[in-house]
Amino acid sequence: LTERYTLISTAVIVFMGLIGNVLIILVFKKLKIFRNNQCAFYFIFESGVNIPLLIYNFILRLITVRHGFNIWYLSPIWCKLRIIIGQTLVLVLFSTICFTAFDQFLATSYCV
Repeated sequence: LTERYTLISTAVIVFMGLIGNVLIILVFKKLKIFRNNQCAFYFIFESGVNIPLLIYNFILRLITVRHGFNIWYLSPIWCKLRIIIGQTLVLVLFSTICFTAFDQFLATSYCV
């Protein structure tokens, strides 16, 4: 019962996240208002990183729930690669958020 709830809730979160990120990309790419906006570029890039992160985490969760153990621990290469991929995607995501905030600070600062 717990495995089923985990799988269903994860699938719902991934599905809603994919829809949201695709809509963000479509809105910021198609509307002419946002074409010259620097923040729109950051949001598009953030959504582009968020989509593979959602899919990657869902695949890991699906494999773990389906097999009852973490299959990635069978091979040391896959174990290390799993951590490297996940941490790299999260680091790029958080760095994009920081760059967006810093860009807005520079754009609105009177001292610069």
